[in-house]
Amino acid sequence: MPVRGVGGKINHNIQWFYRDFYEPVDGYFQLPAGPGFGYELDPNKIVRTKEL
Repeated sequence: MPVRGVGGKINHNIQWFYRDFYEPVDGYFQLPAGPGFGYELDPNKIVRTKEL
């Protein structure tokens, strides 16, 4: 997915909760090596949770 239309700062702020940081390479995000999207939340950065 090209990132020209995606705000870099917004993307950076949202990724704060992720264990790994994903950056575009030559304008594209690389596909994850494992199944799914490859996003894992870092439990040390989560202050509280709420069941919805």
